[in-house]
Amino acid sequence: MAARSLYDELERWRNREQNVARLFSEEALRTPYYLKSRLDHFRQLNAVYSQDKSLQKDVGLKVLQGEIRTMERRLYPNPLERLMRRAVAQVAQYFGPERLLERERLKIEEARQTQQIQRTLQVEKETPAQRYEQTVAAALVTPNIRATSKETTAESTNEQALEQALLADQKRSQAEYDLLMKKQVRLTVSNTEPFFQVAKATNVTSSDLFQTKSLDMNDKNYDYLSSQLKYTGFGEDLQAQLKEKLQKQEPEFMLTHQKSYGNDATVATLHFKKSANSDMYFFNKYNLHLQNPQHPDPIKQTFYLNQDEKPITLKEGYNLLSGRAVYKERSDRERQSYHAWMQLDFKQTDKNGNYKIQLYNDKYGFNLEQSLNRHAIKELQDPTQKERLLESLQRGNRHTVTITINGHEKQMAIEAAPRFKNLNVYETNGIKVRADKLYQSSAPDQSQKQDVKKAQKQGAGGDEGDGGVPEQQQTKKRRTKQSL
Repeated sequence: MAARSLYDELERWRNREQNVARLFSEEALRTPYYLKSRLDHFRQLNAVYSQDKSLQKDVGLKVLQGEIRTMERRLYPNPLERLMRRAVAQVAQYFGPERLLERERLKIEEARQTQQIQRTLQVEKETPAQRYEQTVAAALVTPNIRATSKETTAESTNEQALEQALLADQKRSQAEYDLLMKKQVRLTVSNTEPFFQVAKATNVTSSDLFQTKSLDMNDKNYDYLSSQLKYTGFGEDLQAQLKEKLQKQEPEFMLTHQKSYGNDATVATLHFKKSANSDMYFFNKYNLHLQNPQHPDPIKQTFYLNQDEKPITLKEGYNLLSGRAVYKERSDRERQSYHAWMQLDFKQTDKNGNYKIQLYNDKYGFNLEQSLNRHAIKELQDPTQKERLLESLQRGNRHTVTITINGHEKQMAIEAAPRFKNLNVYETNGIKVRADKLYQSSAPDQSQKQDVKKAQKQGAGGDEGDGGVPEQQQTKKRRTKQSL
């Protein structure tokens, strides 16, 4: 029930975002003001639902916490400022009035549900003879006993006991049993009164309601997996296959996805597995094969989806197999997040046949923006294009830019090279150019002019009247004649 409430809250927030985008624009959702509002709302949801023990391992709560960390890093790039704001927000949420009221509400709701379940189970265990004895005992409560009790409290308790016993004895038909089951399912599936009214009006049986609950959970699982596929880079092409596989309820299944990037062909095999404790399916990993002119025999890498880290998208996986580096958020053994450049080492493999991953964190010394500032790149002058360029290179793309070389603009392709703390530069035809030789190889005319000037200085000793004899030799001849 808590998970359903969390998903309902997230669904309502998504509808609110759609209304904002419809009234204003998609850009309004990326403004700092809106991101702060979204961050505050997600923090409140996390503070409320993270205390529920049934949600500690829920995927939706983990994704919510990951979104909170992502928005914090985007709004507050400075780690110290981020930590301070996070601490202040946690204190304010924990001691705030809304937080306290919500905690009390959850406690009351949990206690109420526990009592109701216990009463239902107790009635199920009772035999007709026991229920009859309880009915007689409750009916024979004398006025003297009522007088010695605590006024209206004991009287109310006896009346409730009598009423419950009579109901338990008189309403044990199949229709009453179905009604009890409908109430229990209604509490589990939805808190809304219209649902109960529809179920009561249409005489829905318990089996129908259980089937409705199962279908609703399957729809939620499908929506979650569909969104996960979309944001991992597989688009919406696999949605029909995914829905068909979920309906079969197999322990595990696979989906296949193909995509080409120019002359490079990729084939991805996506692995889904059913949980051992529920009917939920999870997208655990995908195998990616790459075949191109450089690799006639396809090379393969398995990318795992960790709930504590952002997944490697399809395009990022392709870039890694192409030898490029990707800048991602990682987690250490203590689940502390950090950023690092990832690059595959094609000379080493692990026991599963995967290429080992080389990591270059921020302490390694490679700064992408400083490396870009060493060159006169036209796109760096526009803040929007600069941000797009940084994001593209961090995803491992080879990005085309305009570089000014000796006063002339030239189209070049660049990619991040964190291992060498530099950039890889390519001509438009794909030929690699050393970044430190980029400007020297483009100025042959200037070097030739310098050589000509040097030769002119060496041959400019005087006039050519004496057959080109230098002036120093002519002076020595004059001194010899004078001494004679």
